[in-house]
Amino acid sequence: MKIFLLAGQSNMQGCGNFGTHPRLNDASLFSFKDKKWQNAKEPLHNYTCKVWPDGGAGLAMSFGLRLLEEFPEWEIGFVPCAVSGSSLEQWQPRAELFENAISKTKQALATCDGELCGILWHQGEADAKSKEIASSYAERFIVTINGFRKKFDNDKLAVIAGELGTFLASNSDFPYYQMINSALQRSATALVSASGLTDHDRNDKTHFDTKSLREFGVRYAELYINSIKQSSNGN
Repeated sequence: MKIFLLAGQSNMQGCGNFGTHPRLNDASLFSFKDKKWQNAKEPLHNYTCKVWPDGGAGLAMSFGLRLLEEFPEWEIGFVPCAVSGSSLEQWQPRAELFENAISKTKQALATCDGELCGILWHQGEADAKSKEIASSYAERFIVTINGFRKKFDNDKLAVIAGELGTFLASNSDFPYYQMINSALQRSATALVSASGLTDHDRNDKTHFDTKSLREFGVRYAELYINSIKQSSNGN
């Protein structure tokens, strides 16, 4: 099983309205929930977006489906650990969310024949409210990345991050979101573009809509696939 840790805040957790959108599924996609592997069903996180009574759509399932198109022989497992509203400070080594993610992922690895292939990260809105906090994001995120790599004994563990949505420009709560995106560009293994993605489900200038989250997941997958191809070519 190819395992991916889902980390960050609400846009990784998933706040898209299912509405008329089908819930994605595949027999080769799994989620670690209630201390065991289960066939992945949306929503993946226990902590779901409260706006939608039945939980919110996220990006992980479309990520997994795109990988299966490229590697149909794979089984893919998700370890959902994102928490709405969380700041990067809560994801620093020894902080609660960081340590919970380590513990849960190690439990998941111990209960299957699999490998941790990467961390899918979307976080930063909480840190985009203050210039002082945003200005130190890159350095603090590198500490988080190195912490994950040390705990999993893998100094090349991929950390794929997604840009904050450009619609944040219309939300006065997040005046420094562009600083966060620049910091992510400098610190993550790879940065997924959020260009053209929208928030139409809620029009709250904070959360990606379902269609955009599905596309976002595909973009995450494309970057991961490209990294595998580059590695196999010796680059």
